[in-house]
Amino acid sequence: MGKTIFLGYRRAIGIMDIQGIVDYMKNNEPFERVILVSGADLTEPVKKYIEKYLKPLVPVEVIVEKNYVKKAREMDHFGDNVWAVNLNEFGDRAMSEDAD
Repeated sequence: MGKTIFLGYRRAIGIMDIQGIVDYMKNNEPFERVILVSGADLTEPVKKYIEKYLKPLVPVEVIVEKNYVKKAREMDHFGDNVWAVNLNEFGDRAMSEDAD
């Protein structure tokens, strides 16, 4: 069995990030849980996208923390069951060079 918790972090999580997680889960082993750590509040379109496309697949927890990298590292205490990912380096965003 692969990683069971996806811990994604980014300064400002957008729809492209959520699309990447949804696409990954549809084509690979699904996660038991997704935790998103954002340095900025999520926009309403992103919140709606999570509700419509991600939450039907998996439980989602969103944490907004100014020091999002430090918070993600603190949360990476689940050991081998967690896949901590900088969302700048994940999915279509990594290929589009649309990173911050």
